Amino acid sequence: MTKAELVKLGFNKIFIDDSDDIVVTNNYFYELSFGELIFISGDRDQMHSNDKGWYVTTPCQSLKFHHFTELQNVINIFERNKI
Repeated sequence: MTKAELVKLGFNKIFIDDSDDIVVTNNYFYELSFGELIFISGDRDQMHSNDKGWYVTTPCQSLKFHHFTELQNVINIFERNKI
C-alpha cells in the first residue's frame, strides 16, 4: 500500500520518539483504532526494505494486510458495525 492509501483509509501518522538516539531518524508509522482494536503499519524503515510498500497488522501480528482493497473492506465492516 502507499502512504496516500493509508491516509485515505483514515490512518494517522505517528512519529517514533528517538530522543534517546544521537541521530534523529524521523521514523514513523501509521495507526487506526476501533475501540481496543488497533491497526498499525510497519514503520518507515520497514517500508523501505519491503518492495510491496506499506503493510498493516494488528499489534499481536495475527493479521497482516498488504493490499488496499482488502484492508478497505475490513475497515468498512468495522465502520458499519460501530456500537
